[in-house]
Amino acid sequence: MVSMKKTLVAAAIAMGTLASPAMAELFRVYNQTGQSITGVWFTSERVDVWDAERLRGNVVRNGQYYQANITNPLGCIYDLRVQYGSGQMEEWYGINICGSGSYTIR
Repeated sequence: MVSMKKTLVAAAIAMGTLASPAMAELFRVYNQTGQSITGVWFTSERVDVWDAERLRGNVVRNGQYYQANITNPLGCIYDLRVQYGSGQMEEWYGINICGSGSYTIR
């Protein structure tokens, strides 16, 4: 009986049906705006509120990129909001974070 349980657990692990580590998407936002970015937010298209601001006081200068680690993504389509050094904000909608790995803002 014990060997049967071990076999079933091993099979479940091999098939990925037991708990697995949290999924994450690494995604780069390239800044080609001519301005410095002082704030970055993401949200799934399925959610009506923005995630927490991600730069935490850092700056993404023109020509640089910010690499986001989106843990437990809710699908592949996300919206992006940035704040420039001037305080102006801009938003982009419907960005596919799966597969492409990056998005350039201009």
